[in-house]
Amino acid sequence: MMGLTMAQVLGQPAVDVFSQWPSLTEKYGDILDALEEISIGEGEAQRWFELSLSPLRNKDKTVVGR
Repeated sequence: MMGLTMAQVLGQPAVDVFSQWPSLTEKYGDILDALEEISIGEGEAQRWFELSLSPLRNKDKTVVGR
């Protein structure tokens, strides 16, 4: 989808990984839980994906990521 390897995206902020699609990071930037269908691209290049967000918590139940 992004043309990046797993090594290039693991541990990186979503705003950096999805920099080509700022509307995604704007819409979902503060949301912890989501399950939605999203589209990327336009016209013949448009693709649909299922977006799933869930909080990642440490042993103290503190949210440390998504």
